[in-house]
Amino acid sequence: VPVWADGPTTGHLDNIVEDDELMLGEDFAFEEPQPDENSSLSDWLHAARLSAEGARDSDLRTREVLYQAIGRAHDFALVAQLNTDDYTELLSDAGLVVQERAPFTPIVKLVFGAAYDKTRLTEFATALQYADRNAVPMGGLSSILAGYDGGLKGIVAAERRARKVASGQHAAATPSDPR
Repeated sequence: VPVWADGPTTGHLDNIVEDDELMLGEDFAFEEPQPDENSSLSDWLHAARLSAEGARDSDLRTREVLYQAIGRAHDFALVAQLNTDDYTELLSDAGLVVQERAPFTPIVKLVFGAAYDKTRLTEFATALQYADRNAVPMGGLSSILAGYDGGLKGIVAAERRARKVASGQHAAATPSDPR
């Protein structure tokens, strides 16, 4: 349909373009669909990787996006526990080995990439260990991270203290903890 400067569509196309730019601007967050009980372990890994990629590539680098990615990694870990053969195959294909002292490190390496910053991978794995120890249900870790005092860093500190206590060591007081 021809469009002319003083015709009936004058100004309407400009509004559409502006609305589309608002929808697709930097603040627009696209969420990948969450796999369901009929999805394969590879589907769960793919969803977690997309979320991790979004957190890694986000210009805003918001905590919310990072916490969603860690939450997806936790969801993948829960599904991997139910699909041990598939998980073992994924680990083998990636050249990863599970170690008893760090059972969640392969999960975060699969999701975030083995070349990701080692310190951050350790923090993410510690958050997954916290979730495992506290029986956090599927889909629940990201909101726990967001609501926890200190966020990811606070959960990492809490998990490290819990490990010390569990091993019989006295957990040293932190500067903000006047024991």
